[in-house]
Amino acid sequence: MRVILVPVADRPECVYALRTSFSLARHLGSDVVGCHVRAHRNEAVELGDRRRWLSRSLQQTEWPLIDESVSETQTQSALALFERIAAEYEYPRSKKPGTRETPHALWKEKVGTPPYVIPIIGPASDMVVVSRPRADGGEKARILLMQALMGSHRPVLVLPQEEHQIRAKRIAIGWNRGSHEARTLHAVMPILKQAEEVVFMTIGKSNKLGPRAADMI
Repeated sequence: MRVILVPVADRPECVYALRTSFSLARHLGSDVVGCHVRAHRNEAVELGDRRRWLSRSLQQTEWPLIDESVSETQTQSALALFERIAAEYEYPRSKKPGTRETPHALWKEKVGTPPYVIPIIGPASDMVVVSRPRADGGEKARILLMQALMGSHRPVLVLPQEEHQIRAKRIAIGWNRGSHEARTLHAVMPILKQAEEVVFMTIGKSNKLGPRAADMI
């Protein structure tokens, strides 16, 4: 696992997401890519069938538009946060990928909205780390989460809205003999190798074509 992607805004939950990402990346020898999505008032992008990934309520939720001066301020605040957390974990800032021995922190700014940006940058990473939306709101967070889950085509680590240390020592895998499960398992193999215990969970009997949990074990 070489690249961990974290969407970044200057918010408390992003502090937790960044610290978790850098902590995990340090164990895996992974680069951390922070990406800030800048709003663009005049974006006109054909989303095609990507719109079906959003629930009806999210389809009707417009990504908030802000003027250029506010957008620039938010971008600079997000960058300052990313640089501060990278320094805490002694990750050098770079424009080029690092090595497993010396991984780097890389910064990206993308203009657009998550339905446009995430399908571009998500597949170029090995894992995406996002925060769970607040129960009392967080429309932007919900849109970002859904796009990470459905548009990145990569494993997504969803964190609570509070500080949480991810040790990944005991891992449970929900197994349904499907191709999606198989791809996910192989994609997170570097994390499984770090675990002390891995458990496969199944419910009832399955006649679905595919490997049994015993085969995967």
